[in-house]
Amino acid sequence: MRSSVLRVLAGHSLRRRLGGWRFLGALALAALPGLQLILTWRFGDDVELFPIYRSYVVPLCLYFLTPFATMLTMLPVVGELYESGAVGYLYTRPTPRWASLLGLYLGAEAALVLVLAFGAFAPALFGLTVEPGGDWLRVAFGLWAALALGGLAYGALCLFLGVWSRRAILWALFVLVFWGAALGSLPGSLRSWSLHHYLFGLVRHWCDVEDAFSGMFPPIDSPPGVLRSVLVLLAAAAVGLGLTSALAERKDVAA
Repeated sequence: MRSSVLRVLAGHSLRRRLGGWRFLGALALAALPGLQLILTWRFGDDVELFPIYRSYVVPLCLYFLTPFATMLTMLPVVGELYESGAVGYLYTRPTPRWASLLGLYLGAEAALVLVLAFGAFAPALFGLTVEPGGDWLRVAFGLWAALALGGLAYGALCLFLGVWSRRAILWALFVLVFWGAALGSLPGSLRSWSLHHYLFGLVRHWCDVEDAFSGMFPPIDSPPGVLRSVLVLLAAAAVGLGLTSALAERKDVAA
């Protein structure tokens, strides 16, 4: 019963996420890093594209694409239920609320992973065509894996915010952009409380990126290791889904 509900709602959520202007907006965001690489190739003078991909495109995906694509993809999961008046169906059907929300989350995450893959691989494939050789695909796979883990964690937080507040977009901007990208780039011990700190740890190890935007943000002398970063991101996703489930069980339909 629950597995069938998960499949049905995940499929419904995926179809909803793949259609409409929000998905096109997320794809447009994902195209910006590749556009930067193309413009550099077109107007630059004797530039090597692979160092630019690693030093500029990778951080762009990390600090810009991940939070905003996640918000565009995940926040409507619950928001659309309120807009269409279908939220009562979520809270009154006999299926456990956590199962319904998990199905919606999984479908939206599948769409988000596709967007992040486009952002990671499109510029790498262009660079590989123009400048054969190099570790384009290795770095692209490492970037995609890091972004996907970030999407799992931030997506779960967006789902929680969507259930918790009708103004989820404001809270998501704070959590994903300020607490995430901005706080995670500051020097000092506070950055260890930001998920972006652990995303950068993965990018540092998997993509050989020493700092972000070539010095625009301070480098990390001792970034977290791969195992620690993966565990923190998966734990954040689990906590986000757990809080969402607990809140949904207590939430009134009209809230």
